[in-house]
Amino acid sequence: MSSICGETFGEDVTVNVDELDDIIETQASIKQQAELLSERERSHGQMSRQLKAA
Repeated sequence: MSSICGETFGEDVTVNVDELDDIIETQASIKQQAELLSERERSHGQMSRQLKAA
């Protein structure tokens, strides 16, 4: 079984659970990526509705 400490998943997500500071940084990074994705999806939905209305 392999450890996930310091593993990189894709280009934007790194999971590092070696130290408390690493855990906090990883948590903040995941939250930021989730917020960016949510905003992107919201913007896409708005554009899609505008195109359908046109």
